[in-house]
Amino acid sequence: MPFDAFISYSTSDKIAADTTCAMLERAGVRCWIAPRDVRPGAEYATSIIDAIDQCRVMVLIFSSNANASNQIHREIERAASKGLPIIPVRIEDVIPTKSLEYFLGPIHWLDALTQPLEKHLEHLSETVRAILNVDTSRHTRPINQPAQRVKAPPQSSRPASPYQQSWAKPWKPLVAVSLGIALIAAAIWLYQRNLSAGKLCADESTAKSLQSDAQSSMIFTNRTATPVKLFWLDSQGSRDFYSELARNEIHRQETYVSHVWVITNAQNDCIGLYRAEAGTKEITIGP
Repeated sequence: MPFDAFISYSTSDKIAADTTCAMLERAGVRCWIAPRDVRPGAEYATSIIDAIDQCRVMVLIFSSNANASNQIHREIERAASKGLPIIPVRIEDVIPTKSLEYFLGPIHWLDALTQPLEKHLEHLSETVRAILNVDTSRHTRPINQPAQRVKAPPQSSRPASPYQQSWAKPWKPLVAVSLGIALIAAAIWLYQRNLSAGKLCADESTAKSLQSDAQSSMIFTNRTATPVKLFWLDSQGSRDFYSELARNEIHRQETYVSHVWVITNAQNDCIGLYRAEAGTKEITIGP
């Protein structure tokens, strides 16, 4: 399946990256995002290179975490060498390093420093669709904004410009769309919360994945008589469901050093907690 947009982000900004991915895909933009789209058994670095080569635009979730990530520097350099348009979405007010500034300096930025993030991502979706010339016949909102730095306008008593007035008319449909997005996000949050409910591991209450650019692999083998579930603990220590392993199934998970993974039974009760180490770590679940 071909992809349109490669999403580059630090693992510490996974929530913002996942939200961006969801908004773009709702707008008809097919996204490649790790680790979701890394094929089982494929080398992580090779998958990244292939994805960048196949995509038509890169969306960078820019923050202090991304600024310090050597992995993201390499992804940006690869995209620039292939002539991909790069759209940086700034979620934190930081100055790019000189090496990033070399590639991003002349590029228009989209500032998403204020809440709600979804409001800025609507502008991002329009910009990406305009670049890709994606068919918008099924979308009600026209594409008429070029890529630009987007900031929340200050309050002003001056009358709206004709452009602003033209957009003020369809406010009811926009409110309905925003409400729909909020309800979907709430439903996803509740689903994931219920999904991860269960007995915690002994050290899980204090465990969380730490920022790292060192790639690692974990091979899980389910030797129990029933299926088990695989969860990733994010930077806040919350469970994020990734996969279910059938009886005798072997699953290779690409990850980063110091990231934490939890195996549970069908009721989400802890079976084991594992922290990724350098190289490849093999884990057998069961007797």
